[in-house]
Amino acid sequence: MGALAVEGFEPASPPAGAGGPTLVIDCARAEPRQADGATMRVPCLGGLSPGWLLSICAKAPDASVVLADRGLCAGCDSGGAEHPAAAALQRVAAWMAEAGVPTARLPRLERRAAATAAPARDPLQASGRARRGWLTAFARTVSVEAPPAAPVPERLAHTAPSTERQQVVAALTTLAARHGGRVTGALFHRLEVGAACNGHRSCAAACPTGALIRYRDEPRRAMGVAFDAAHCIACSHCAALCPEQALRLVPGAGRAAGGPVPLSRHAPLDCEDCGARFVSPPGGTETRCVRCRASVRLARSAFAT
Repeated sequence: MGALAVEGFEPASPPAGAGGPTLVIDCARAEPRQADGATMRVPCLGGLSPGWLLSICAKAPDASVVLADRGLCAGCDSGGAEHPAAAALQRVAAWMAEAGVPTARLPRLERRAAATAAPARDPLQASGRARRGWLTAFARTVSVEAPPAAPVPERLAHTAPSTERQQVVAALTTLAARHGGRVTGALFHRLEVGAACNGHRSCAAACPTGALIRYRDEPRRAMGVAFDAAHCIACSHCAALCPEQALRLVPGAGRAAGGPVPLSRHAPLDCEDCGARFVSPPGGTETRCVRCRASVRLARSAFAT
């Protein structure tokens, strides 16, 4: 969601003079080498997200992006037998190939001459490995933004889209337009609403990216939920929270629609007891909202007892 950031992984932007045939991304522990040409240095290659890599590739159209493998990862606490950037690199290369990028221009991991490395030291462990030392160091480095000054209206009351996802979609859209390919369909998901939907709209409240939002059409006396596949990260919170299990998420089977598309449409009614707006179940004849119906059931149960 972009809520956490690590120093050294600033927004992706090629360095000055990166117009050559190769742009090298190297570990900050490796000793700089003049022969490498245009080089970006990051705290750890394993911290490169797909969105960050794609943004670099989209912003450096004339350069092939190379991740330098100095042979340092095997002995690093953040590394291991497999290079820590291998999984993200494989995913990015597959998406870029589908966008039409030639094989020779796909980002790749390349073994480079071994370099002298500075000792690996995690600043959060500077006070030792004790829990108190770790928490103290963490508390000094975190920052919290102030809450909004005023609440937002219902139609806008959802969280911001995933920063990482928007990076991925924006960069792939640029690359696909440049090379005549397409943005991979694996990024877009389909959400289906069954006939059991009762219009609670609690599913929209559970969506962390705003892909599922509540809408209200007063002139047509209609209300429901709308879905934007461009923002969906397939977390399935909406389907899990639905009381009627009326939602079905199909990963990788959707398409970008350029905005929210209505999924459900219900005619709202006014509760005869409290006056609250509610949605009657399909084919139902209810005249009370959910809360008032529950109150009536409770009262009847108490009298029966």
